[in-house]
Amino acid sequence: AGDIEYDIEMLKSMMDDILSSSNNHQSFSFSSLNVDHQKVQTIVDETIHDLYFNLDNPQSLIYAFLSCLIKCPIDIRSELVRNVCFIGGVVLCVPQFERRFLESVKNLFQKDIISKDYDENKIESVGFKVKNARHTKFQSLATLLMDKGPLTLIYPLPFSPSCINWVGGSVLGALSPSNDDGWINREV
Repeated sequence: AGDIEYDIEMLKSMMDDILSSSNNHQSFSFSSLNVDHQKVQTIVDETIHDLYFNLDNPQSLIYAFLSCLIKCPIDIRSELVRNVCFIGGVVLCVPQFERRFLESVKNLFQKDIISKDYDENKIESVGFKVKNARHTKFQSLATLLMDKGPLTLIYPLPFSPSCINWVGGSVLGALSPSNDDGWINREV
C-alpha cells in the first residue's frame, strides 16, 4: 500500500508541475514538457492495476472473491476454489493477472505455530492466521486457501481468456441436455 501511495503522490506532484507550467490551459501540450511519458504511463498502469488486488479496498476483486467464498456453504468451498476461471479482457490487459491474484490471497495469511503441553509431551501444530486484524472475517478461509492448497493456476490456458467463456457456452449448448436431467432448470 505504501508504494501505491508514493506513486499517487508522485503523479499528483507531476500533474501540479505540468499545470503550473502552463498559463494558458487551452494551448497546453504534453509534448512541450520535459516529462518521461513512458514512466508516467507505467506508474498510472501499475497503480490502477494494483487496485484489483488491494485487500484494504472493499471494492477490489480480491475482496469480492474472498467475500463471496466466505458466503458459500463450507462443504462446497473447496470445489469452488479448485474451479476458479479468470475470463475477459482485463486478464489480458493486467500483466501477470493470475499470479498477482494468487500472491494477494497468499499474502493475506501467515504461518502460526501453536505449541501445547500435555503432561510432559510438547505438541506443535502449524496453522495459518490473517496478518492484519482488519481481515479477521476471512480467517475461516485460511486452511482452505493455504493448508490444503487447492488454489493453483493452470497455465497456459487451453483457450484465450477473452473467449474461454464462449467456448464453455458452446460446449454446454452442444450437449443439448433434456430437462429430465435436472441440471438446467428454469423455474417461473
